[in-house]
Order: sequence, then C-alpha cells, then structure tokens
Amino acid sequence: MRNVFLILVIAMMIGFVSCEKENYVPTKEEVSFEKGDDVRLKSKSTANISRSRMVSYALTYSEHWSSCTHEYGDERKRCTAYYNTNYVNYASSWSDCANFVSQTLKYGYLSEDAIWKYNSGYPSNAWVGANALYNYLTTYYYTSIYSVTGITDIDYSYYLDDAEVGDLVFYLRSDNGYSGSDHVMVVTGVVTGSNGANNIKLTGHTYNERNYRFNENYLQYYPNKTYRIVKL
Repeated sequence: MRNVFLILVIAMMIGFVSCEKENYVPTKEEVSFEKGDDVRLKSKSTANISRSRMVSYALTYSEHWSSCTHEYGDERKRCTAYYNTNYVNYASSWSDCANFVSQTLKYGYLSEDAIWKYNSGYPSNAWVGANALYNYLTTYYYTSIYSVTGITDIDYSYYLDDAEVGDLVFYLRSDNGYSGSDHVMVVTGVVTGSNGANNIKLTGHTYNERNYRFNENYLQYYPNKTYRIVKL
C-alpha cells in the first residue's frame, strides 16, 4: 500500500512540468501584446462559445496516461495515439497542454486572430504557451477569474460552486525567477459531493489526463499551489 501511495505522489509531482514552448520567434503582433504596447482593451465576447463542443473535443482526443497500458516509456508521452493528427503535437517536449486547450477553444467556435492562431502548423505563442494563452484570454476577452491556493484557501469550495464545463484552470508557478502560468487544462465535468460542494474534472495533455478530479488529485496533493480558474 505504501508503494502504491509513493507511486501516486511521484506521478503527481511529475505532472507539473512546464507547458511553455521555447525557441519561438514571435510575430510583430505578439511582441506588442507581450510588452503591453497595445491598448489592451477587453473587446471580445465569448457568448458564442459552445462549451459542449469544447468538452466533446477534449474527451475525444484525450486519455489518462495510466489507461494507456499498451504504451511504454515516459508517462507524459503516453496516450498520444488519441491526439488529433491534424495538429502538430509537442508531447516529445512535454509541452502540449496549451496547444490542446487552444484546439478545444477553436472547436468551440473561438475565432483565431493575429495573436491567437494555429497558422497552418506554425502556431503563435498565445496558442501554444500556457502563460501567453492566459494573458491573451484575460486581456482581450470578458472573463471572470478566481484564484485558488490549494486547500489552504478555506473558501476554495466557494469558487468551485460556480464552475462549469468549458472553464479553464491555469496552474501558477513561482520559482527559479519564473512567475506566471505554466500549465492549463479544461473542465470537462462538474459533480456535486456529499458535502454539497462541487468537484470539477479536468482534461488535458502532457501530463495526459482525462476527467481527473481537481479537488482530490490537485488541491489535496498540492496544498500551497495556486490555480486560476478562468470563466470565459
């Protein structure tokens, strides 16, 4: 039993690998966006987004790494057989999370623009970088943002009570001189526990997870980690 517990803890620790793509040459529009030289007015609405389509896409092109027993090697690279082959994937560099979430947003009718775009296999930084995606969505779209710091936030259940499928959960990292979001997943399920509080289920890539319970598998294991729940 102890060995099983240790394996679970190790697996969860591995899960927090940066999802930021490196070695990208940003476009002129992205440089302006990153430096804040533009007006930065919230000018876009997500009223036409289909949450059901986002969830359908996410569950179609994902699987939890432990279920892919036919695949061997690094667990973060498992389950890539479920990936949508119409898109470049970054499993080999362990950074496909924002790329995958961007795909769900596009399938849910979010429109590409000069900053957020797949660009025929040459995606922009806002498409593939977790922190750039967070900055883009919260800068140009009307969003609600809830910050939750693990189970040390005694009111965390309050924030989850308003959770819906299609919401995004960004993981914040603050170490080694880095601050900002370095991972993102999409909410693909909301269930109500015996205590009346919501328990949300998350789906994402690298670490590959499908309907993984946020409260039980993240808040409990990482009591001091901060998450941002973004409601589009």
